[in-house]
Amino acid sequence: MGCGHDAARHADELLTVAGEVSGALWAQAVWTVANIRVRQGDRDTGAELMNQAIDGFDGRDDLIIWMRLRLGAARLDLLPVPPGTESARQRVQEVQAALPFAGAPTIEQQLLAVRARIAVLTGDLDEARTVLDQKDTALAGLRKRGRPEPVPPSSPHGWRRFGAGCGPRARLTSRPALPRLEASLARPPRAAHRTGRHPDRARVEL
Repeated sequence: MGCGHDAARHADELLTVAGEVSGALWAQAVWTVANIRVRQGDRDTGAELMNQAIDGFDGRDDLIIWMRLRLGAARLDLLPVPPGTESARQRVQEVQAALPFAGAPTIEQQLLAVRARIAVLTGDLDEARTVLDQKDTALAGLRKRGRPEPVPPSSPHGWRRFGAGCGPRARLTSRPALPRLEASLARPPRAAHRTGRHPDRARVEL
């Protein structure tokens, strides 16, 4: 049982909590559980939860969360073999269309990373190089300005103790947060020969 059992139990508890809230808090809770399911190796359930969060959340409540949900789902689309490049591309197009209204440089960086990944997986290496050049240029501009992107007030940092550790000290808090769904999927999963793991079991965060 151990940590895996505790994480599964806490995920179930969080889904119960999600049923008692709405809007951004609900989307973030479902998003968090999707991340946990994928990390446990249950990619199908993770994808189902991500789609549930996307379908049930109105971008007018929080455009940043709306965009990050789609980027997380796009990254998840690219994990199977063969990858779901068409569905990922559709999600990327939705985020691209909303980008001018968000004013979020970090979202642009994540978007370009997913676009480059799609290009590599579809064999369009010229496109991948072009997109990565755009990403580097945008990142250099951010560093030159030296101003971190402000965190929207509606995107608090919480759920910090959710699934942190095992046993009696592992607990849920009442502080909602943006789960780090975009962090590790902004880069492709490590190859099995480097990690010593099966590719389907690579640690992934949406």
